[in-house]
Amino acid sequence: MHTPVITGVSELFGLGDVVCWGSNGSGQLGYPGVDQVGRSLAPSSAGPVVLDTDHHAIALAAGGYHTCALMENDDLRCWGSNGAGQLGLGHSFDLGIDTTPAAEDPIYLFGQEIVSFSLGEYHSCALLSTAGLHCWGDGSLGQLGLGGSQGNSTPPFQPIAMGGAVTGVGSGFSHTCAAIKDQGTRCWGLSDYGQLGYGNTEPVGVYQTPEEVGVVPLCECQPECSPCE
Repeated sequence: MHTPVITGVSELFGLGDVVCWGSNGSGQLGYPGVDQVGRSLAPSSAGPVVLDTDHHAIALAAGGYHTCALMENDDLRCWGSNGAGQLGLGHSFDLGIDTTPAAEDPIYLFGQEIVSFSLGEYHSCALLSTAGLHCWGDGSLGQLGLGGSQGNSTPPFQPIAMGGAVTGVGSGFSHTCAAIKDQGTRCWGLSDYGQLGYGNTEPVGVYQTPEEVGVVPLCECQPECSPCE
């Protein structure tokens, strides 16, 4: 219900400014005291989201009710709904309703470079330069891939057990998938519509890790041979 973009240089915005529009019910736009942008208030009038006065954004992702921006100095800043700890700040208070996102420090990700990141409805994931994937927020449906239903309000130190180096990540509302080098794709979380691709509706990540479940069967010969014939 919201849209974030990174701007180029224009009369109104600078390079790497973040502008958001849509609903701001949980602070996901990052404009304190604003209910919505895009209906009666134009995005051009809202101005840039206050994130960091010294660095600009280079990547963005929108979750169900929260937003994250990767800054040029490799800081990851998140704002919006935080009831499940999906902002990674160590608490469950929303950010962006009464204060700007700059009021909080960036997420601590162990001093590692962030390769990519993705957001679900109530969870967030970051792929680090170590090829490890770390997810936090709501884990009730296994979407954190930790082999339990616990949640985390900060990124866990240990990456998800994937059985190989992660090269990419993407999240849906209550599930996540990752590409594993020389292996294939592993998915975990809610599977009520078969969104994990394992031929059933059983969730993954609550009773087992993604490594234990294996790769999504994208062809008949997988994983015994690659490429498929």
